[in-house]
Amino acid sequence: MISSLRGILTEKHPDTAVIQAGPVGIEVFITLNTYESLPETGESCQLYTYLHVREDILSLYGFADPEEKNLFLKLISLNGIGPRNAQSMLSGIKADEFRRCILSGDIKSLTKIPGVGEKKARRIIIELKEKLSEEELAEMTGSAPAGPMDRRVEEALAGLETLGFRKTDVLKAVERFALENPEAETDTIIRHILRNKK
Repeated sequence: MISSLRGILTEKHPDTAVIQAGPVGIEVFITLNTYESLPETGESCQLYTYLHVREDILSLYGFADPEEKNLFLKLISLNGIGPRNAQSMLSGIKADEFRRCILSGDIKSLTKIPGVGEKKARRIIIELKEKLSEEELAEMTGSAPAGPMDRRVEEALAGLETLGFRKTDVLKAVERFALENPEAETDTIIRHILRNKK
């Protein structure tokens, strides 16, 4: 696995860059955010990389910082999202803004990314939250301010706490149900949790 690449930047375009590493010029697929972070051509450059291997091709993806690379890896672990799709999505949003959308369940902001509709945005939020450990969520919360919590989620959590549930035990289930059922009111969410958390 090629985890990083250092050399002289010889070409840069909004979606690709070429880095001269010794006698070899290596083409790397990049996001628009990484493109904006690149130095001038002829200068030294380092990218954090991911090598995507298919039967007929090897593709190297590069990122200016490890946080964006980590988000890319999380995205391509989801069903139906390949490297080029993830590259395109991360070109439409900054890494810290993307994290904020995941933490706060901000579907509206994700749908502003080209190629991401409401259904896809909802699925990304649900599945990424399930893949993130409690430690990763805590780390993300510390590095990016979360947006306002869905009113229904907040009220449902408060109601469930009065019924003896711990917030940490039901948070993901409440958020998932609220995202999958945007018309459901607080009482419907609470009843769903009561039925499924016995």
